Amino acid sequence: MTPSKLAKLIGRHVSTISIHLAKLRSADVVRYDTSGKTVRYWLKHKGEIKGLIKDAGKGRGRIVEGGVMLILTF
Repeated sequence: MTPSKLAKLIGRHVSTISIHLAKLRSADVVRYDTSGKTVRYWLKHKGEIKGLIKDAGKGRGRIVEGGVMLILTF
């Protein structure tokens, strides 16, 4: 999913999304690919990340599948 689509989906600014995606890249949580000016992101270990989110959220979060990107909103 592109940062702009993700920003629109969760109602945040693209710059905010980009900052967080950079942190997730540094933590080796997401992968990315560029095609021209378009950058797409996806989770590296989707199953493991889903489990961690469920454990951390204890039902307070909502997991939404957006293309290939997993989004957690509280």
